Amino acid sequence: MTAATATRTRKVSLVKKAAKVRKVAVLNDCACQRLGLDCTRSTKGTWAPGHDARAKGYLQAAHRDNRPVFLDGVEMAARQAAEEIAPAVVGMLYYKRGSMQARFADDDAAMADSAKSFQIRVGRWTYNALVAGDVVTYVTKSGEAKTLPLAEANIVTP
Repeated sequence: MTAATATRTRKVSLVKKAAKVRKVAVLNDCACQRLGLDCTRSTKGTWAPGHDARAKGYLQAAHRDNRPVFLDGVEMAARQAAEEIAPAVVGMLYYKRGSMQARFADDDAAMADSAKSFQIRVGRWTYNALVAGDVVTYVTKSGEAKTLPLAEANIVTP
């Protein structure tokens, strides 16, 4: 075929497309109301903007102070409430403000009274670590939990 004889054909559809149907937005109460926090916001999702962080901070403080919280009017531990309302928060309940985020595989050790939180240096990376007895537990950037003896740990913050 030469350029002069080549023609482009176009398909023409005789069937009209149906009009788009708009979804109706359903507004829900913000989930922080379930925790008894003073909130009057409505949202299309579960949380009003920023209120998930607000609930996380509330649950962290209650968990560190060993205070019970109320979820839907029922008194329970902060960890139990977090498991029900926001499971992603459970791994962060025992972190203090200003610490780097990490997840510890051994949550029971994290909750132990004897466990202390430190930052350690492994290679060029700094991790939040949990020291329970003479064992240091930390989680790598890829999410892998690792342990090492306290004597081998390079503790950055005492």
